[in-house]
Amino acid sequence: MRGFGESGAKESDHSIIAYAKDIAALLTRLKIEKAILAGHSMGGYVALAFAREFPERVSGLVMVSTQTVADTPENKATRLATAKQVMEKA
Repeated sequence: MRGFGESGAKESDHSIIAYAKDIAALLTRLKIEKAILAGHSMGGYVALAFAREFPERVSGLVMVSTQTVADTPENKATRLATAKQVMEKA
């Protein structure tokens, strides 16, 4: 996913929908029409967004240690604070 690992996409769109569209673009590039997606943790949010946006491209969906609802405001604040700390150390 953009912004993770050694990717250079730190200043681009980091929305869940953008990640889902990235998967669609990758599948298209690889000439894969349908896939079984597995999403772990935040990847579960991405896999679910992909399934909503591109249902015709999903033949199966695996959700591992994730949830189907948005974070509470408190959890979102904690997640953003952690992301800020990571960026400051990068």
